[in-house]
Amino acid sequence: MVDIEVVDTTILGTDLAGNTAAIETSGWDRLADVGDLPDSAVGRDGSGSGGAAVAGRVNTLSFPWVHTWVWKLEDGRRTFETKLTDDRIDRRLEPGTYRFTFDSEIQVRIEFDGRARITRQPDQTVTVSFPQPTLVRIAFRSFVDAPKHTVTVPRTATGVARALESFAVARHWNGPDLASPLERGHPPRIRFGDETDIPAAVRESIGETGIELRVPDRLDALIPLASLAFYLGATVTVTDEDGVALRAQSVDFERALSPFPGLQHEVAAMLERIVSLDNLLRFSTQDTDLAELDEFATLDLDVGHLYEADLDERLQAYLDPDLAYDRLETVLPQWHYTMYVEPTFDRVPSLPALANRLARIYLPSAVDEAGRVGPTPGNSAYGANGDSGPFTGWLAQGTPIGPFLSRPAAYENRTGYLNDQTPDRVALVATDDRWADAVEIAREAYRGRPAYPANVDVYEAATVAELRSVLEDGGIFVHYVGEVDGEAFVCTDGTLATEEMACAGRTVLLDAPNSLPAAAALVDRGSVTVLAQRGEDRLGAEVRRTVLKLLGDGMAVDHAVRFARRYLGTSDDLVTVGDGLSQVGNAPNVYALVYRLEALGDGTFSLSGDVQYPDVGAMWTPGFPGAKANIAGNSGDLVVDASDLRTLVSNESPAVIVYEGECYFTDDLEPFYPAA
Repeated sequence: MVDIEVVDTTILGTDLAGNTAAIETSGWDRLADVGDLPDSAVGRDGSGSGGAAVAGRVNTLSFPWVHTWVWKLEDGRRTFETKLTDDRIDRRLEPGTYRFTFDSEIQVRIEFDGRARITRQPDQTVTVSFPQPTLVRIAFRSFVDAPKHTVTVPRTATGVARALESFAVARHWNGPDLASPLERGHPPRIRFGDETDIPAAVRESIGETGIELRVPDRLDALIPLASLAFYLGATVTVTDEDGVALRAQSVDFERALSPFPGLQHEVAAMLERIVSLDNLLRFSTQDTDLAELDEFATLDLDVGHLYEADLDERLQAYLDPDLAYDRLETVLPQWHYTMYVEPTFDRVPSLPALANRLARIYLPSAVDEAGRVGPTPGNSAYGANGDSGPFTGWLAQGTPIGPFLSRPAAYENRTGYLNDQTPDRVALVATDDRWADAVEIAREAYRGRPAYPANVDVYEAATVAELRSVLEDGGIFVHYVGEVDGEAFVCTDGTLATEEMACAGRTVLLDAPNSLPAAAALVDRGSVTVLAQRGEDRLGAEVRRTVLKLLGDGMAVDHAVRFARRYLGTSDDLVTVGDGLSQVGNAPNVYALVYRLEALGDGTFSLSGDVQYPDVGAMWTPGFPGAKANIAGNSGDLVVDASDLRTLVSNESPAVIVYEGECYFTDDLEPFYPAA
């Protein structure tokens, strides 16, 4: 799912979504045959979640500067060597086998055997030079995850168990680096049929982890296990027993899990514990100044041994009741993603997409009768630090307050857009001149944001024919300003019912009151995500402007909605329908950061982050020297002065600063003087 093209001296990789990565070469001599890179971008079945590789001899390689990681490969093991950073710009490597990784719009991995020099150049590129022509293998790995295979199973608990077992084909690695989203592809699609059909490419590529989940013949026991089964690469066995058990026979480990309703809570906690410890284990072996590692270091774990250990052995160590994991819980963020899923077969085809992001999965019955659904049953929708809170979705009957309202069609539609390469098009549609102010605000908000193209198609006083054309032609973003009547759009010359058309707008904003039914219909007709309004009020000007800018800076759709609720005073009437973790555009290396700022009265400021990234395994750090990194979701509280802030806002990463009830985008004010 990555195409490689060599044009003159440039090696160019392009993925399904049109993202690219380019490497400039000197003295390139391409070789015909390329083998897979071990635990590499191309995975066990030659595809992974979307990779391809090329090999040749070369004198020098050059690529855009980002944090470049260097690993040494020896005896089948990979050990961290160094990282090129702002203050580490020149490094000579003695003879050995090495791998470089760097992230552009596509991740690139470069392997070679020999001696090399790595230099960061004044023009913000990295040059790798070799003393003589050297054989290199270059693998491109897409950040865009899409299922490559489809498994067909009967509508039975045993059939669903077989489907969950097949998820393991998308695991690229059994080591702790599995906690990185780059080491996990997308599990196969699930279809129902009379007979089980697991493609040979799946059967032959599933690695054995020696871990088994034994489950009763009940669908409601299987659904909460989807993410855990995927991460563990577990065999899932349906039995005539009442309870669920987790086994790893090679290390003599067995754990009986709680019966319902406690099972879903225990599984969620177990997933979080295993993945979090793997994540910290991998960061502890790298050159990272991660704040959470201070507490991790106090646990009684043999880090060096566990990093090389098989997953079953790590599982046994992580779930040891004598491990003081409660110390670590105090410094870990809330889990990034929780889904409430109705235990019906109609919801099962959505499980691969949820497991892909390692969602904690609860049944709707876990929610109390309060009517508000938070990231953990019984807890607030906002985070523990007063931030916008983690992603929380609802895939069941009803429209509760708090979560985004997902629909099964959203995940199927997402794959279709990736395969079709959605046109890089934004359309703004208004039905009459009453919405002139909203149109002008939108035009200004689109300008200069990385996710939006330079030109936006604008339709004012739109007719039924024009609106139908916009929705059916589609693009990355459609913004409708007007009125809706149930599931129909009110145009200047009549109404357009959603049942009369398809929708090819990947993300849609219905800037109209009472638009929730129309939003659900658009997702069912082809969209991935639709922002809608539950109540009678129109969007406020500042809410409209800020949400459009956040989406244009790469923020996930439901994060932008929760930001508006938390910081702009918007009610819960602004709702995400469909896949709330989706983003506008195709730039996975762009994500808007949020900083909360408070003046301390002595010329310094308290700075904390609200970084709710839609996947586990990410870390973030404020863009100035000396700041420690944090796991995404943790606030990373700091005291900074005005000089630090000026450095922060001059950073190239999109960011918004919340200060004294106002939101400032870092490209709006430079330098930024909070005290002014």
